[in-house]
Amino acid sequence: MNHSRRNHRAFSTIEPLESRIAPAVIIVNSLLDTATPGKTDLRQALAQADMDLGAHPGVVNTIIFKLPAAAAHTENIITLGGTVLTSKGDVNIIGPGAGKLIIDGNGQSGVFDFTDPSAPKDSPVSISGLSIVDGNTATAGGGILSVDSLTLRGVVVSGNTAAINGGGVLVHGTSSFGVKVNISNSLITGNTVSNGGADGGGLNLNYLKSITITNTVISGNTAPGNGGGLYGTLSDAGTGIAITGSVISGNTSTAGQGAGMYLKDYNTAATSKTVISGARIVGNVSGDTMGAGGGGTFLAAGHAVIAGSILENNTAIYDGGGISATGGLSSLTITGSIISGNSTTKTNARYQGGGGVFIQGAGSGTPLPARITGSVISDNRSAYSGGGLYAVKGVALTVSSSRFSGNSAPVSDGGGIGTFGKNGDKVSLSVTGSTFSGNTAGYGGGIYAGDGNITGAAGAFSIGSSKVTGNRSLNGGGGLYINGTATATVKTAVIANNSAARYGGGLEIGFNTSFNVSGSVITGNGAGSFGGGINVSGSTGSILGTVISGNVAQGKGGGVYNETSTADTVTLQIAKVFANNAPTGPDVDDTPGNLSTFKFV
Repeated sequence: MNHSRRNHRAFSTIEPLESRIAPAVIIVNSLLDTATPGKTDLRQALAQADMDLGAHPGVVNTIIFKLPAAAAHTENIITLGGTVLTSKGDVNIIGPGAGKLIIDGNGQSGVFDFTDPSAPKDSPVSISGLSIVDGNTATAGGGILSVDSLTLRGVVVSGNTAAINGGGVLVHGTSSFGVKVNISNSLITGNTVSNGGADGGGLNLNYLKSITITNTVISGNTAPGNGGGLYGTLSDAGTGIAITGSVISGNTSTAGQGAGMYLKDYNTAATSKTVISGARIVGNVSGDTMGAGGGGTFLAAGHAVIAGSILENNTAIYDGGGISATGGLSSLTITGSIISGNSTTKTNARYQGGGGVFIQGAGSGTPLPARITGSVISDNRSAYSGGGLYAVKGVALTVSSSRFSGNSAPVSDGGGIGTFGKNGDKVSLSVTGSTFSGNTAGYGGGIYAGDGNITGAAGAFSIGSSKVTGNRSLNGGGGLYINGTATATVKTAVIANNSAARYGGGLEIGFNTSFNVSGSVITGNGAGSFGGGINVSGSTGSILGTVISGNVAQGKGGGVYNETSTADTVTLQIAKVFANNAPTGPDVDDTPGNLSTFKFV
């Protein structure tokens, strides 16, 4: 027998387990807010959890409710007596259901305050299955004030008021603590902040590590400042914002930006993103007397993605009735979304507009990359520029497989899309596989690209494999208006049945542009004066392998009119120009006596 092995087993040792403190479960069995012999009310339960936390730091205690059954068709209500409920955090409050238990501030105090000035760490709080209503505070966080990570599941936060920030909920973090917020299957409604400039009527989630909101309704909240429904910002160490499957509706920012949501990510690293997916953002109104906007959503610094979402019937005064993307944003992607029926109302602001979407870069320097794919932008209205979308001050915009229809900017530029770039603020636009139909503008019914006063000042423009049909201009460029771009390329496009009250029924090419139109069909367009199909005003370029037919001008150049008065060259090569109509030059008219060279090859 091998005794050595046997003895080794006999004398082996087992290390004892580390002693542990089990979390406490504290039962609330009283609806009162005063001490009652033999009963535990919610205030006492929170105090007991604080005592346990003091004795055993880091232990998370749980509070549950065993209350008398409520009368039929009513709820159990805990009405506070004028003092906010306080906790140092590290607590899990589990209610019986938001429709079964209400914690009522009675309009006399806030409801919950989760702070511990003596503990410089994150002490997470979780609340589920109850309603938090009618809190009222002269400071911040009418329903909930927290400096710790907060989780809400199946919670109603309703009718609360704060003077400063966060009418419903305020969570304030720091880079070192890494505070997080996670809200799911909840309702944040009818909350208000009252002081001028205060932010976050429903939720003020400020300088956090992450924000996650899932299957939640944020509706009918009001702030005089930013974020009527939600004001959310990430710290410079933030990991991301995710708004998923939620409804943001009927919120108001009376004098601020982002009535539905104001979202800003101070961490500009590519790994940190703001993602809005499967959301409905509807009927929010931004007063934005600050001169910005974002009726539905205001997106500031960071990388932003909007996917599979609907933004409808939102309003801003200055810019971005549906979406305003500005303030140093690092990138913007909109994919598989519907942006419809939104509007801006300011009529005389040169750099403002974008009934559906407004995108503004940082000016000189690297353009803001923006991409729109597989989306519908329809029936939006701007009182100035960019009925569907307006991009200004340094943007590189790519549009693919999308539809712009029924948008309008009757005062100024770009019914479907308007871009305004100049010198260091160049805006480039590339469009592929998209359609523009039934849009209206002062200039550029479908698209307006440019506004540079010198050659190439406005950036590059291209459109390919796309349709521009049935758009209308009250001045020039019924389908497209291109002016001052570095290059302009129109390739394999169909430009049909557009109209301009003055010139360029299908396409107006303005000044200082190097252009190429090739492999396209330009037909059935009409102009009230010159250039039923194409009007060239002062640029150099070529029209190659393109069919120009069935266009009408009331003055000159039914198919093509060249009215340039500078030493530019316009070339028609292998182009089929026929069956157009005008009193002078039914197919092609080159104004006698100008300095250009009009070549037919």
